Amino acid sequence: MAQTYDFKTSDGATRVPVANASHIVEIGRVHDQAQVHIRCLDAQGDPVTPTGGTITFHGNILDGVWLAPSQGESIDATQLVAGNVPSAYEMPAFNGGVQRIRATFNGITGATSVQMLVWAGGD
Repeated sequence: MAQTYDFKTSDGATRVPVANASHIVEIGRVHDQAQVHIRCLDAQGDPVTPTGGTITFHGNILDGVWLAPSQGESIDATQLVAGNVPSAYEMPAFNGGVQRIRATFNGITGATSVQMLVWAGGD
């Protein structure tokens, strides 16, 4: 059965900062498939299109062993378009077992935080 999981800060907020940080979502059990959906936000919480930087994704089952997703390992943040316009990025997707997903932000400009949701399915 498919489930969704939010990336969260240590205090439970779903808007996570992008200032050269890494965030991990703990899925809790192993899923066969997972996709990461991303929305960039400004300081007021409104959707924005970043002007620079990258987001890199890795997943794992074993502690300390991080592997690249099947697609969308590194995203040019400028491709995360705000509003109702289709974004041009390749959605990070894991085909095979994954229990944790890490997002690493590097040099993001034009956005202060993101909301990221993981859709996970299969057993």
